[in-house]
Amino acid sequence: MRALLGVAVLVGFAACESSTSREPPAPVPLPELSRWTDGQWPVQSASYDDATGRYRVVALGGPDNVRPYFEAEDLQLARAEDGKNRLEIREGQPVLHITEDFKLDFVHNVIEERRNAQGQVEPVVVRQEGGSWMPFAAGMMMGNMFNRPMYMLPPVYSPTGMRGVGAAGATPMLAAQSYQQQHGALPQSTRLRTSGALRSGVRYASPNAMRPTGSGVSASKLRRSDSPIPARRGTPFGRGMMRRR
Repeated sequence: MRALLGVAVLVGFAACESSTSREPPAPVPLPELSRWTDGQWPVQSASYDDATGRYRVVALGGPDNVRPYFEAEDLQLARAEDGKNRLEIREGQPVLHITEDFKLDFVHNVIEERRNAQGQVEPVVVRQEGGSWMPFAAGMMMGNMFNRPMYMLPPVYSPTGMRGVGAAGATPMLAAQSYQQQHGALPQSTRLRTSGALRSGVRYASPNAMRPTGSGVSASKLRRSDSPIPARRGTPFGRGMMRRR
């Protein structure tokens, strides 16, 4: 009798549980960010990261359902002859038109080779320094060479700011080769990219070591590694490969 009563209670409890429980609501899919379409937008600010070679352009009045900024690697630059700083996309090709006095926020990454938790040696950003870059600064251009869009690389980093172009070319590869001929080494972003170090993203040291100096873009906008890298004194990535002019 007691056994039957127990079974009845369990059945009643199960029935009550099944009647009150509900399936969790299905997550509402977020609208996909559409790609930037052809058009022109006034530029408020722009930045460049010398580890990834990535530009971030804050443009006003961009397309709907996109981030409030445009990001791209290997972005073409051109001098804005009409004096209007703008991002222009024509047939899917983005070009940043800027004036001679336009300053890009520059993020310089000091990189060392360190051993990760798996015992592999990899480049790690141990410090960031901020600065500025004026690609078309007055007096730094050679005739009308840069009136047409070209892929440009910044000069050798200087904490006091950089003026002019370290190298330029009709393609990213030609620009990198020109930089190597002039400075004795490939630019940092190209070295990291060709070495495969950027396949899983740039790795950063502990957050305490990632306090940027200068007036550049905050490091909080950049992705850091989930786990701290074991402290190990390393050698700067590419030291001795670049000679200053």
